[in-house]
Amino acid sequence: MKRFKHLLFLFNILILFLPIVQKSCSLIKENPLNGAIVPSVKPVYSRQAFFNGGYQDLLNKYLDMNIGFRNYFIRLNNQVSYSLFNITLTPNIVVGKNQYLYGQGYIFEYIGKTFKGKAFWNKQSKIIKSVQNALKIKGVDLLIVVAPGKATFYPEYIPDRYSLQKKHTTNTNFFSRYFAQNGINYIDFDPYFLLMKDTARYPLFPKCGVHWSHYGALIAMDSIIRYIEKLKTRKMVVVRVDSFAVTGELRSSDYDLGDLMNLFFPINHYKMAYPKVSYHSDSNVYKPRVITIGDSFYTNLFAPGITAKVYQEDRFWYYFKKEFKNGILTGADLNKKNLKKEILSQDIIIILCTDANLANLGFGFFNEAHKIFCEKH
Repeated sequence: MKRFKHLLFLFNILILFLPIVQKSCSLIKENPLNGAIVPSVKPVYSRQAFFNGGYQDLLNKYLDMNIGFRNYFIRLNNQVSYSLFNITLTPNIVVGKNQYLYGQGYIFEYIGKTFKGKAFWNKQSKIIKSVQNALKIKGVDLLIVVAPGKATFYPEYIPDRYSLQKKHTTNTNFFSRYFAQNGINYIDFDPYFLLMKDTARYPLFPKCGVHWSHYGALIAMDSIIRYIEKLKTRKMVVVRVDSFAVTGELRSSDYDLGDLMNLFFPINHYKMAYPKVSYHSDSNVYKPRVITIGDSFYTNLFAPGITAKVYQEDRFWYYFKKEFKNGILTGADLNKKNLKKEILSQDIIIILCTDANLANLGFGFFNEAHKIFCEKH
C-alpha cells in the first residue's frame, strides 16, 4: 500500500511537469486553435517594469498562452461544454436547435435588437440617394446588395430564449421601404432566398457556417449581373454551371463557425454543392470596372475568382478598411487620400453586406462620398 502511494505521488508530480516537458520537447503535435489568436510575446525584463508589476503581468500572460497542452485542454473544455450542455464557449456563436450554428449578430438583427429606427433610415436613404445621383452624373452607377442572414433564413432553429425578445420592426424588413420610395438601386436577397428555401436544388446556407453557400452566392451573382446589364444596357459575360460536386468534405466558409468552436470532433452536417462554372463571352461583351465595398459575404464570389472573370477590374474594399486584389484576402490598409479619383475611375460602386450589417451599411463610405460629391466646398 505504501509503495502504491509513492507511485501515485510520483505520477501526480509527472502530470504536473508534463506541460513543461511538452513545451520544451513537443512530445505530441498540437493543432493550432482557429480564430483570431493574438500571440503573446515574451516580455523583456526591465527594473522599472519589475517593480511596478508590469513585467510580472506580461510574463504570466506569456506563460499562460504558451504552456504545453494548452490547445489540447481548450479543445477538451470546449468539447465537454458542447457535448454535455449543447453550448459553446466561443463568443458570439450560438448553438441552435438540431445543432445549427449562428452568429449572434444575425439573431440580433432577426429579433430587431439592432433596429436603427425610422428616422435613421429616412435620413440615410436621402444621403444614399444624393450620392447615387451625384455619381450617376459622373458616369458611375451605385448598387446596394443586401445578402441574406442565416437567422432570417432559418428562424426555426433559433433557440427559444430569443423568441420572447422578437420585435415587429427590424432593419431587414424596413430599409427597402425607404430605398424604393427614393429610387435607390438595390437588390435585397433576404426575400428572394426565402422564396427558394423549399425548392432550391442544393442548400443555400450550410449548417455549421455563417455565410451563404457557394451555390447560393452563384445565384446571387447571376442576379447582380442581370441588374448591372439593366443599369448599363449592355450584355455581360454569361456564367454557366457545368456541374456540381456534392460532398460532405466542406470547403472554405461552409464550416467556419464549427472551426471557430475549436472542438475535437466535427459537428454533423449535411452535404454541400460546389459548382464548376464556365464563362462565355464575345468581342462585344461588357466588362465593367467595379469596386465592391463589403463584408465577408463577398468572399464567396471574390476569392474563387468569379468576379475577376466578369469584371474588367475587380477590387474589394473590405469593410472600407482593407483593399484586396486578385482574389487574395490579404491586403494593405485602404488609402483614402485619392478616394475621389478612385471612385471616378470606376463604372460601378457596389455596396454589399449581409442583413446583420445593415445598421452599418457602407461602413462609412456614404458619409465620405457625400462630403466629396454632394457638399459645397
